[in-house]
Amino acid sequence: MAKKASDAIVSQTGNHFYGAGGLVAIPAFFSNYVNFTGRSTRREFWWWTLWQTLLTIIFWAIVIGFVGFGTVGKDPTILFTALLGPILIALLFGLAILLPGLAIAVRRFRDAGVHWGVFVVLQVAAALVPVVLNGHTTLSSLITLAIGLVTLVIEILPTKNPPVDDTDSWAEQ
Repeated sequence: MAKKASDAIVSQTGNHFYGAGGLVAIPAFFSNYVNFTGRSTRREFWWWTLWQTLLTIIFWAIVIGFVGFGTVGKDPTILFTALLGPILIALLFGLAILLPGLAIAVRRFRDAGVHWGVFVVLQVAAALVPVVLNGHTTLSSLITLAIGLVTLVIEILPTKNPPVDDTDSWAEQ
């Protein structure tokens, strides 16, 4: 089981795995499945992002390897049929991590000192810009890129007002 944060840290951050990294980031991510009220450190956020990216790359590399070698020179319907299962698995994985992904991003924004509403506005804007600017693909792409960069900068910001662990053993003596 993953090491949890001290009671003092939990009470200040609302996150039992505050600061989790490495392999602990995976159970921390799923343990905070719908925790939109706490905070998450850069370490916790970016370790999960790394694991998600690695899993996605490995999954699709395997799929492309198997499908690519097995369907060379064959009917395109065979390719579609071969990709149907992996696409469904990817969709299920995407649905499984949708809420915890939103939750960790909201917690990361809060930990960086940015109101969670900014995250919502940025995500809604990123979704609406291509719809509103239908036909203006270059402008739409540039605005969406700018929104992504703003989101990235906020996610990189350091913790604002870091929690203090007042349960140190030297303080109890």
